[in-house]
Amino acid sequence: MNFLDRTRQFTPLVWVIIFGTFLTRTTFFMVWPFLAIILYEKFALSPARIGLILSMSGASGTLLGFWIGHLSDRIGRKRIMLVGTAINMLGFSVMAVADTVPLYTTAVILVGMARAFLEAPGKALISDALPERSVRELAFHLRYFMLNVGAAIGPLAGLKLGLTAQQHTFWITASTYLLLGFALTWAFRRFVSTNKTTLVVERFSDTVRILRSDKAFLALIIANLFIMLTYSQIEATLVQYIQLLHFADAKVLYTWLITTNAVTIVVCQFPVLRLIERFELHVRVIMGVTLFGVAFSAFAVIPGDATWLWIANMVVLSVGETILFPTLNIQIDRMAPSHLKGSYFGAAALAGFGFSLGPLVGGLLLGYFQSGVIWWLFGATQVGVILLYLKAVRVARVETSVGHI
Repeated sequence: MNFLDRTRQFTPLVWVIIFGTFLTRTTFFMVWPFLAIILYEKFALSPARIGLILSMSGASGTLLGFWIGHLSDRIGRKRIMLVGTAINMLGFSVMAVADTVPLYTTAVILVGMARAFLEAPGKALISDALPERSVRELAFHLRYFMLNVGAAIGPLAGLKLGLTAQQHTFWITASTYLLLGFALTWAFRRFVSTNKTTLVVERFSDTVRILRSDKAFLALIIANLFIMLTYSQIEATLVQYIQLLHFADAKVLYTWLITTNAVTIVVCQFPVLRLIERFELHVRVIMGVTLFGVAFSAFAVIPGDATWLWIANMVVLSVGETILFPTLNIQIDRMAPSHLKGSYFGAAALAGFGFSLGPLVGGLLLGYFQSGVIWWLFGATQVGVILLYLKAVRVARVETSVGHI
């Protein structure tokens, strides 16, 4: 079945999730990557304190993610996702008017919470709507593709429109979540689940028991936690490190770096997919993690004024991301029982503790070392990640007698 034949099987709700991701991510990336700069310039906060505030966003969503995923299995995706759009609207609206650190912190926590209401239920909904594996996996790739199209357009649009690191831009982001809420309401009226499974785990404790017994999945979560700890440095620590190097215009360089990240993924995702699709999933993951380790280590030695080296290294990192993150979603989908898709995607979000702690860890390390040593540390972490993945593969072979996870 070719690309077009598979996309014709997408339901209106799947298209809303895919294009809603594009719209909200575009406006999100106009401002969120520059939040560290806003907090520094407006309140003169230290790197560690900025890292703590940004960490609260990830932590709030991660703490809720597992339970929200389970709840979406139990009461349905619609109510959960619509609540998520409303919380996002509130959070970004507060950011648009906040003039104190506590208000900013409150808004950051709300946005983090809202992510839990949309991420795991949205991915589980793709599985609900698309029973055929090849069609479902293409939808996961397209969703990630559109996320990165938005990430490519957002920073440049913000820069060209003079919105970069401007507080009022948060109103634009809030309005896109209002549009997403209307679109989801329309699409849910036309959605009929193809998931005919009648087995339902009613209690949260039952879900926890099932997940605790899946040792390969638990090893996967731990490995993912360290991946996200490292990856989160792009959103907070990297821009502060560039400022530390006294680059002529840190905002412009950082804008080009995150745009390079997104454009590389947009250009390379499907060609790279064709090149690696013959490999087992765990092999693809190890390839992506290896590129992460190389790229993060290289940040330590690139001179502050070598713009093209910064951009080239971001391309290497982005190719690793292109391989890694869509593969992880497919991997989780394959491991999850059909009646526990939301719970498994929600449990996988526990790896978000790495992402939420990342800005704090990065800020503390940057404040202590004041040098590129931190990038050697994060690069070396990926060796441990590969060992954890290999352990997950071995456990999966023992538990399921299948040659790959």
